[in-house]
Amino acid sequence: MDNLTSMLQTPTEVKETTGAEIAAPISKSPEPTYPYGLEISLNQDSLKKLGIDITSMSIGDTADLEAKVKVTRISMNQGYDGNNSQSLDLQITDMALTSEPADFQGSFDEAIAKDKKIYPDLQTQTAGGFKKSLYEATR
Repeated sequence: MDNLTSMLQTPTEVKETTGAEIAAPISKSPEPTYPYGLEISLNQDSLKKLGIDITSMSIGDTADLEAKVKVTRISMNQGYDGNNSQSLDLQITDMALTSEPADFQGSFDEAIAKDKKIYPDLQTQTAGGFKKSLYEATR
């Protein structure tokens, strides 16, 4: 998830897509405005399938979403007035949602254990040392 792009709309984008000034709320929510279709809703069966307990969540919490999607529609239109539009419909087919902070140390320890199988002489204790030793081992 290193290459995330903020989809938050600027006041100009809000006006272009809705015709409304940003001062006039698009919804009752004081939250920032995002383009239509970017909100997903998970019902009770979906929450159960994903193993998500919403009792530990609060409004405004953030979580990481990883999803596999299937392209279901591609549309490209050209109007007589020269306006061109494109759209892409995606169906989420598989997903994972995590609200826990990433376990860096656990992931790091796991990576070290795997690398020690490949490089048995690798002796490291820290992330910086790991990078240096791995670099030296592969030279």
